[in-house]
Amino acid sequence: MKCGKPSTNVQNVPPPVTIGSSLSCSKNSTITRLSTSQPFTIAFTSAYLPSSWKLSVIIPLLKPQKDPFLSLSYRLISLLSSLRKILEKFINKRLSWFLELNNFINQSQYGCRKDRSVTMALAELDALIQNANNGFST
Repeated sequence: MKCGKPSTNVQNVPPPVTIGSSLSCSKNSTITRLSTSQPFTIAFTSAYLPSSWKLSVIIPLLKPQKDPFLSLSYRLISLLSSLRKILEKFINKRLSWFLELNNFINQSQYGCRKDRSVTMALAELDALIQNANNGFST
């Protein structure tokens, strides 16, 4: 089948698969609807990651004013599966929530935490310094 021309033989064309609205045909011709969260649920419960989610496309980009014949002149960009990136965000949110809920993270940790920032750390440090200068201890 050439690009741009519709297929005349419909039997050989596989149905398009789109997460959330996809249809799956079984051997007995029954059609079942797949849930949007099904791939993620399978990944969580079975610790199985589809092999297509493990692949990435690496694109070398030439750095400005660099020799194109040197390998160090290129910046590598890795294109990952969108579903894998979504799964990683879900895992990160669940793990962060669990660690915060059970107080596994030190209260002095400000980086990479929700509702914490460098500004808050600097404000706490400033308050400690001012208290020390005023003769108070905390």
